[in-house]
Amino acid sequence: MANPPPRRTNLAVFASGGAGAFVARAGGAGGTLLAHLLIVRLAGGDAYGAYVYVSAWVSVFMIGATLGLDTAALRFVAEYSALRDWPRLRGFITVGIGIAATVALAGAAAIGLGTLALRGQLSAELSGTILAGCLLLPILTVLQVVAMMIRGQKRVLASLIPLAIARPLLLAATLAMAAGPLGLALTAARVMAFDAAVTAIMLLASLLLLWRGLPPEARAADGVRETRLWVGVAVPMVITASLRLAMGKTDILLIGAIVGTTASGSYALASQMASLVGFPLLAANTISAPMFSEYHAREDRRGLQEFVTFATRSVTVVAAVTALLVLLGAPFVLASFGPAFEAAYVPLAILVLGQIVNAASGAVGFMLGMMSQERIAARATTFTAVLNVALNALMIPWFGLVGAALATTASGTAWNLILARRVTALLGIHPTVLGGRPGDGLKPHRGARNG
Repeated sequence: MANPPPRRTNLAVFASGGAGAFVARAGGAGGTLLAHLLIVRLAGGDAYGAYVYVSAWVSVFMIGATLGLDTAALRFVAEYSALRDWPRLRGFITVGIGIAATVALAGAAAIGLGTLALRGQLSAELSGTILAGCLLLPILTVLQVVAMMIRGQKRVLASLIPLAIARPLLLAATLAMAAGPLGLALTAARVMAFDAAVTAIMLLASLLLLWRGLPPEARAADGVRETRLWVGVAVPMVITASLRLAMGKTDILLIGAIVGTTASGSYALASQMASLVGFPLLAANTISAPMFSEYHAREDRRGLQEFVTFATRSVTVVAAVTALLVLLGAPFVLASFGPAFEAAYVPLAILVLGQIVNAASGAVGFMLGMMSQERIAARATTFTAVLNVALNALMIPWFGLVGAALATTASGTAWNLILARRVTALLGIHPTVLGGRPGDGLKPHRGARNG
């Protein structure tokens, strides 16, 4: 067996790569806020609320449509590339894109037919926006899968540029052009249609990036299909990912259903700004996933503990600084959207606190997933997702946006605590900012290594 890489080298790679991913995500978030500000200014708060509400539903359906093959791409694309198994690499790419496109198209068709059948019970603006969202759903689903395949090639920046950076910036430019020189009156449905068109352009660019990143041998290979294996590994991942996303969108969806889509727009802006505090952890996960697997495969528990503690503490410090900047700048950003959005500051502060807890808990879900413990993460996520729905349904009617923020933060904290305990019990690793000695709390578990 080859000697393991020096620990300091891995820490340096994590620091430099994570910083690049964080800057890229922050730039994309800035583009998204700019696009959302233009929607409010050019189309109005009601149209913005309808657009955000339907976009939340698109995100939920998109995760299910991938069947978890986007997350599985991080494992299989990297594995087949390392082994130079070009037939299976080509087969996975073909099957993954094909399944995602087929499922998403079927889902979009079903949603579109249902919307047409219920058109009389929905407002014209909402029904039109849903139909436009049906165009966006399959395009965005395939783009997500392709982006994760590019990331599996260890091309993190190339995977982020089309989806997270160029897409919101191009949407903002398109909206400014449509409302300015072209003189179009923007509605929620038109904004959603423009989003679908922009996303289609980004999909074509991503497909080109994926293809050009493949070795010539992979391009020329006849694909070997192991669909049952790939889907079998991916399904537990999609359950966890879907429920985690649902936890992040339940508050927006229930506010839209209980209070109204205009209120969901205000809350969605607060949620979007609070998510900036979570970017350090997301950026770290893009770099640390293969390192988790590497240390675990080598049974280097000391090295894994050292790396995890360094990563969690680094992420927490950056998240805390980001939180301070967000809270200081939030009053000015919310005011720029209009007086109706200023009431979102208190929910924003509560959501920021939840993001700090998330960062301080460490990459618990990612650690379990990369170490063949997907089912444990799925069970914990199922429990906390149900808790999240119950708390939101109970607290939104009484406390409005503040109740939604409290419910989301409470359920997210419960998820982190449960998984942190499972990581320590099963892997002997302390994932939180407090750190610890490797092996403390380790209990025999027949699935601890092989799941």
